[in-house]
Amino acid sequence: MKHWLLLAAALAAAALFWGTPAPAQTQAPSGGVQWQPGFPMRAGGQVLLLWIPWPGAERYTVTRRDTATQEVKTWEVRGGQHVDAEAAADRTYVYEVRAVLAGGAPGPVSEGRRVEGFKPLTAPKWSGTYQDAKGVHLVWEAVPGAAFYNVYRGPAGATPALVASVQDTKHVDPSLKEGAAVYRVRAVGLQSQESPDSEPLTVTRAVAAAAVPAVEAERRYVEVAATLRETPLYRLREPTDLAFSRNTLFVTDLGSRSVLALGRDGELLFRFATAPPGYEADRGVPWGIPWGIGVSPDGETIALTFLRSPAVRTFSRRGTPVLDVVLPRPRGYEERPEVPQPMDVAVDAAGNLWVSDHTFGQVVRLGPNGRETGRVGRPRLADDAGPFGTPTFVAFHPASGETFVVDSLLGEIFGLDATPAVARRWRRARETQGNLNLPKGISLTGPGNLLVVDGIRSSLQVFTAAGELVAVYYTRGKEFLDLRGLVTADSDPATGDVYALSKVDSTVYRLRVVR
Repeated sequence: MKHWLLLAAALAAAALFWGTPAPAQTQAPSGGVQWQPGFPMRAGGQVLLLWIPWPGAERYTVTRRDTATQEVKTWEVRGGQHVDAEAAADRTYVYEVRAVLAGGAPGPVSEGRRVEGFKPLTAPKWSGTYQDAKGVHLVWEAVPGAAFYNVYRGPAGATPALVASVQDTKHVDPSLKEGAAVYRVRAVGLQSQESPDSEPLTVTRAVAAAAVPAVEAERRYVEVAATLRETPLYRLREPTDLAFSRNTLFVTDLGSRSVLALGRDGELLFRFATAPPGYEADRGVPWGIPWGIGVSPDGETIALTFLRSPAVRTFSRRGTPVLDVVLPRPRGYEERPEVPQPMDVAVDAAGNLWVSDHTFGQVVRLGPNGRETGRVGRPRLADDAGPFGTPTFVAFHPASGETFVVDSLLGEIFGLDATPAVARRWRRARETQGNLNLPKGISLTGPGNLLVVDGIRSSLQVFTAAGELVAVYYTRGKEFLDLRGLVTADSDPATGDVYALSKVDSTVYRLRVVR
């Protein structure tokens, strides 16, 4: 583990200095006692102090002053080293070394060297739990500054015992076969300091009934009812995202650098979101190319992200510009040269915009006026970045009030609450049905379910908000969906038809369920 490697390196350095006699000196060095380079330094739960021995010194007085309380502690030592084994990890100290000469005469003193304390770690927060044949799955949010996590388990009312130390923010406990157990997790820092306990999480595990067969997801066989690619008025040239709302299909098209509003059968109604003349010169920000799209639950607001631009913009249902904002950098990163790259956007019932940012690996919430009101995830450039790998597609779920985020890199789906914070996360990476190798588009379908596209399998699958597989789409007469290059999809609640976008074929397919 990282903290053990640091400790080993520190101890190796100490052994190197301690085990090597000081070079002979013909005269006293100028100034006071000199510290060895890099010392004093923290290592594990102690502070190592190394200095160059002073010629003629019989011993040394080492002084430690607590900068907060001004409490002073001293040690009398021989040689050019000392280990402060009583140093608290969260305290800041100033150390000095004074040489004591023959007969106890005071000698030169070193400069005061400051050793910073570590900020206390916060208690982890649970993200969720579920059970399967492998055991109890525990998931929690990452804690800034944590090197790893200790997972504790015990019966209710008893002292918990350590069951695992993991560097990830999840753990599977295979040993709980039945009954109830209480879990707690603590973050552990580089100096082995632990955070307070998380809230207790009680899990009850029952013995599985061997006679109950597994339930297979519904099979929905479809046929291509229409191919939306071109008419005398338009031609799709690398479409990237779509959203269906109130009898209108909105498609972002990379080739034409616009958004096409189409009827159910693909007839062109109008187009919008093309670059206004002189925009970049006036605003100092590139307009970009329409990329990700989201529609408000009432269908009145169309939100867009733009490739090669940090802008997020909203339009009326008829394509009239309403809001134009630049996605801000994370706090503390304002002076970084990296520019946010919004990927997708969802509009919630209150008019908030939820934007996935590829550059910093975060999800940003903007209020209806465009001002930032919340942010989920630590920036990709931070040492403790997470929990997202690459957040991509986003969808708002009116029934639960959550915003669901697809992480294509991790193969996971996150549910964000109104805090905003991660309320749940799930993945299905090994099942034959419901497998998510490279999840991409996500949208609402049916009675509060989620329609998810897997990019590698080119599949359409329906899940509940908790990640339970409901249905899988197949081409009629085949045991798979015979379409390639699917990126995203949305459904028509009135007809049940599904609009599936193939970036490979530059086509939107309208699929009709036949059984």
